[in-house]
Amino acid sequence: MVDNTRKEFKAKLKKHLTRFKRPKDVTLTEDEEVEMVDLALNELWPWLTEEEKARLYLSVDQSSIARALRDAAGLPDLDNPFTERSDEAHLPYVGEFVELIWGHSPPHMGPNPRALEAEAEAVRSDINRLKKRLALLDREIVNFIRTRESSEGEELYLAAQTGNFDRILSAHKAWKAQPREQRILHAVFTELNRLEAVIVSLIEEAIEADAQLPKTGRIPNIHARNVAVVVAVYVEEVTGEIPGLTTSPMVTGPFALALTEIFKILGIKGGVQRPGEWAISELTSKLSKNSEL
Repeated sequence: MVDNTRKEFKAKLKKHLTRFKRPKDVTLTEDEEVEMVDLALNELWPWLTEEEKARLYLSVDQSSIARALRDAAGLPDLDNPFTERSDEAHLPYVGEFVELIWGHSPPHMGPNPRALEAEAEAVRSDINRLKKRLALLDREIVNFIRTRESSEGEELYLAAQTGNFDRILSAHKAWKAQPREQRILHAVFTELNRLEAVIVSLIEEAIEADAQLPKTGRIPNIHARNVAVVVAVYVEEVTGEIPGLTTSPMVTGPFALALTEIFKILGIKGGVQRPGEWAISELTSKLSKNSEL
């Protein structure tokens, strides 16, 4: 994890720390809270796995999305934006919409499925080359791996050094009794095959997505549209009104501000006006059709 990412995480955590409830008998000043964050990060950061760091980022980002949704719908700010308040029991739960939005976050086909297909094909080719290379490993290398991949393999190796037949026989039986799935090379081939199957699915979806793109005119950002329509639906279900989008002299308003914040979190490139206008149009059309039924 590079330094600038760590600093960004610290800034996010500091920003949100004061929003979370603390025990009633504990009162910290803002400086003390900042100091606590610094101490915790300095102590824990080197020991966190990448998955744990990702989870910390995730919790902060999802809280930011929930807060942006509530702001767009004109709901009051909360210490924990996922709190289900009794006076909001009749409203849709914001957490469900956060999950919908997060489900549209990268990886995504984006505006250029063909480039994604090409990259996926290159990865698939590399996987196949690796599988072929591993299949042709020298027997001595294979034996070395097998005697180092488990305690049973290590014992077999050590027993062979002693020349003690009984010990060798016992160690060999124990080694052979190991489930095949626990052997490194078998596990590697299994996971490579699984990865290749996922990559093939990605390639197929990219081909399909490319076929659905308009052949002329501006290519829409489907990712941005999907997220924008979820935000618009949430606002409408909370307020009973379709969100508006002020475009002159600049794109602004609660809906636009929420999209700006959420797009930034999800890494969506481009402005919010086009996807915002599209989402409003889609929602308006859908509600109009429903009213006619």
